[in-house]
Amino acid sequence: MSEQAPLDGVRVIDDSQGPMAGLATMILADYGAQVTKIEPPTGDPWRAMASAPLWLRGKRSVVLSPDVPSERKAMLALAGRADVWIRGPLLAAGAPSDAELMAANPRLVVGWVSAFGRSGPYADYPPYEALVAAKVGRMLQFRGLPSRTGPVYAALQVATHAASQSLLSGVLAALRARDRDGLGQVLETSLLRGLLPYEMNNVLAVQVNAQRRARGEPELPAPPDPALVMPTLNYHPLRTRDGRWLQMGNLLPHLFMNFVRAIGLADELAALGVSGQPDLWPEDRREAFRDRLLMRLQDKTLDEWQAIFIADGGVASHPYQSTQQALDDPDAIANGHSIPMGDTGRQLGLLAKLTRTPGRAGAQAPALGQHTRAVLAELAHAAATHAGPASSDDAGASANLASSPADPAQAAQAAQAAQAAPAASGAPASTARPPRPAPLAGLTVVEAATIIAAPFGASLLADLGARVIKLEPLEGDPFRGMAPGLGAARVNTGKECIGLDLKQAQAQDVAQRLVARADVFIHNYRPGVPERLGLGYEQLAALNPGLVYVSANGYGPAGPGALRPSTHPIPGAAMGGVLHQIGGAPSTEPMDLAQLRETARRLMRANDVNPDPNTSLVICSAVLLGLQARHRHHVGQAIFVDMFGANAYANFDDCLRYPDKPPRESPDREGHGLNPLWRLYRCAQGWVFLAIAKQRRLATNAAMPGRHDGPCAGAGFCGRAPGRRACGCRPASHVRERRCRPMGGPPGQPRRGLRAGRCAAARTVFRHRSAGAGRTAAAAGAPSPMGRVPAPRRAGGAAWHARRVRGHGGGRRPHRRAAERTGLRRRRATASAGRGGRRLTAAWRRPGDCLATAWRWPGDCLATAWRLPGHGPATAAWRPPTERPSLEP
Repeated sequence: MSEQAPLDGVRVIDDSQGPMAGLATMILADYGAQVTKIEPPTGDPWRAMASAPLWLRGKRSVVLSPDVPSERKAMLALAGRADVWIRGPLLAAGAPSDAELMAANPRLVVGWVSAFGRSGPYADYPPYEALVAAKVGRMLQFRGLPSRTGPVYAALQVATHAASQSLLSGVLAALRARDRDGLGQVLETSLLRGLLPYEMNNVLAVQVNAQRRARGEPELPAPPDPALVMPTLNYHPLRTRDGRWLQMGNLLPHLFMNFVRAIGLADELAALGVSGQPDLWPEDRREAFRDRLLMRLQDKTLDEWQAIFIADGGVASHPYQSTQQALDDPDAIANGHSIPMGDTGRQLGLLAKLTRTPGRAGAQAPALGQHTRAVLAELAHAAATHAGPASSDDAGASANLASSPADPAQAAQAAQAAQAAPAASGAPASTARPPRPAPLAGLTVVEAATIIAAPFGASLLADLGARVIKLEPLEGDPFRGMAPGLGAARVNTGKECIGLDLKQAQAQDVAQRLVARADVFIHNYRPGVPERLGLGYEQLAALNPGLVYVSANGYGPAGPGALRPSTHPIPGAAMGGVLHQIGGAPSTEPMDLAQLRETARRLMRANDVNPDPNTSLVICSAVLLGLQARHRHHVGQAIFVDMFGANAYANFDDCLRYPDKPPRESPDREGHGLNPLWRLYRCAQGWVFLAIAKQRRLATNAAMPGRHDGPCAGAGFCGRAPGRRACGCRPASHVRERRCRPMGGPPGQPRRGLRAGRCAAARTVFRHRSAGAGRTAAAAGAPSPMGRVPAPRRAGGAAWHARRVRGHGGGRRPHRRAAERTGLRRRRATASAGRGGRRLTAAWRRPGDCLATAWRWPGDCLATAWRLPGHGPATAAWRPPTERPSLEP
């Protein structure tokens, strides 16, 4: 095994915010790239997310402000030495443009990720996945999941997963194009593009129906009402005697018959006199057998049934789990999808298993600015080595060692000139370079796979310019006969197809000769099957040593499930996506047949449209990692990807565990949203999704008809139904505090300006560990679902102190001096008596930043607003004992 990683020597500058690009750069770091993350003095605004320790791992953190000339020059110096520059979804004021970066380094690959794209009417919308999902119809795809009508909140962050994978694939493909023709380029993806892989039928059906109408032909049959349609018997969720649920995945006829025999209903099925796909049976017989299935599984516990199915070896099934439970799943651990994090935690593992150039999960997330000095020292050394010694004026700041490029207009001209260089030295200067070939032009991919996950992954490679040859059984890929064939058209676009019976020696010889001349081979067979068909890695590597050989199956090559079949819904149930979408595990109370049917319907509806495309995107990225390894290290290899690992990445936001990690917030059972400020609302006509993560927008909404008036207002902190005025709360300016412990002090210890109290639940609003001093600051209240709060930059100490809130005189001057060094100003800190108790209002001001906090008792409402540069205020709320609305960034 080689000790080299696929991306050794590649330098990446991560100038992005949040997990959209952060996941992509994390993967680049996992596979050997040196990733340097540029952050503002207050840090990446998304550092507050509970998942931040995951997508920040393996990176260096550098604090640079583009509005400071010397630090802006440092950014351009970094561009001159980098291979990849990642940006988005926001761009700091004064940051170098793409043209300036390309002028500093014409070989640079600049990758962008945004919400709706960088142009168009929605370019300035906040970069929230939920907004994109609401706008483009993703939330309508889940209609019918609850008992109500209308759209349903899309909980699983598949657009973020898909956008990060698209960005990763685009960067790897652009690096290959650069290595081929010497030029970098700017590429772009978005959350909007990220949702396209999950669209299998609807968009294409609209186009097909338009063509059929134009030809005078009838339209395709309308889809059934999603609130009424029951799961296919092949994919049925089933409840066991102990109240737990199993997801079945026996799509193909032989798997379904294995299942029927394993549960002892083969004779009853034969008595019905039916055959073929259950969806084609007469409805009365199908529903009668469905009821029999539901009742039969009630005879044994989940563990007993699983033991039977595993012993059979030909039944696809798995228990429903949360993502936290999936971290302890034996197959997830055995295949490296769940790996240790620190001494007691666990985290998401590597994207794919490369057998000759393996990756390695990066070191723990860096503290803000932890590597600033080291990186600036590298720039100083590089400038001294390549440009002579620095002048005395530059000695104070190594960023000045990089000379500034021309002004933006000149930089843009230089970048355009680099992109349109003459095709040959003898060509006229005005002759533009011909269009560049597609990134994967000249590559050949052979695919031996069926249904969606692997075929769609190969189709994505075809989109990037590869020639894809699909090997199909003589009767064709089974997916061609499902629905009206639209899904098969979607996942097989851009391919050439050949029918082969690979059980025959002559067909195996044809397949081997095709692969011998190919660059990539992709299959989705279970372990052992490729070898029987003459398509095992050792067999093909003997013919083609440089082959990138990708195995994509359900569970992975190791662990107890390695030889078990797996299909689309299995990883959706196993990795936590379904339970997150429906708001938690179903009730364990006894259920009658009607309740069993309805719960099964909801579980399968929540499992729709996700698991296969989640895997397809990872397959595409894994192939490109293998191609990079082949180009840089001249090795072919076997690569293993599986649906469990890919869907763990789609659950990235909860696929880690560490002390004090806040729990994942799931939507309510009716699928409206996460909290009153992040929620679907029914209007007089249609529905609207409200996404308020900025406190100042509450004032904008104050004039809305039916607004719930009061400090719970729009936020619904009091627990009243939105739109009602019965709460009686006073305006937010009159929010009061009463009987609460003083901030930062032990119970019962009074502080100046606040009254001590007996509020036993008032412990900690949020705790923040300062990167600079390693100390923890605390304030009264409940543990905040915001998790970590990004710290205002402060030299050598905690980001802020409870003493400022208390307003007492002791130690004020040292804090004032520290505040002056960072631009932080205390605007006011007051505690005053009012009707019904006391009121505390505290605020700080940095240019463009502020913190405002308010408490009120009785009602135990807490509201906090923290404005983050370039992102706007974050909002958190707490109401004991059970309701804790929180921020979704």
